[in-house]
Amino acid sequence: MINRHIEANPQINRYYLEQHLMQLTREQISSNLFKQWGIPDEVCTAIRYQNEPGYNGEHSTLSRLLYISSRMLRQYDLNDAPFEPIPESLMAELNINQDKAEMALEKVLESKEDLQEMATYVKRQKLNFLNITPMIFLLLSLTLRKAG
Repeated sequence: MINRHIEANPQINRYYLEQHLMQLTREQISSNLFKQWGIPDEVCTAIRYQNEPGYNGEHSTLSRLLYISSRMLRQYDLNDAPFEPIPESLMAELNINQDKAEMALEKVLESKEDLQEMATYVKRQKLNFLNITPMIFLLLSLTLRKAG
């Protein structure tokens, strides 16, 4: 049902559709699941607020990096984040230079085959929850943190 609404309304951010239809988002569900698995609070919080660039609470730097990373990766269809510009004020708050961020993205994309090989290895080890997109997402976030 939710996917039908998302497909029928591609101009609307799926985050808002999920909130409207379910009164929660997949990020909230994921964050709670990760907490149950014992994933560190920094990661859970960042995942929970990754689509809220105005979030200023604990671990907001990482959530904002995820926001920027997801929008940058969307340009290459590597996730389902909305096509929307990254606010310049957010880049400035995190002290991230747009040119350096683009260079970081290029480096990450150059590593795509190596990341895919790592994901394949992990799958062979029966850890099927891992795939290439989250690895690229995380690597870009970490690279942006260093590029800032």
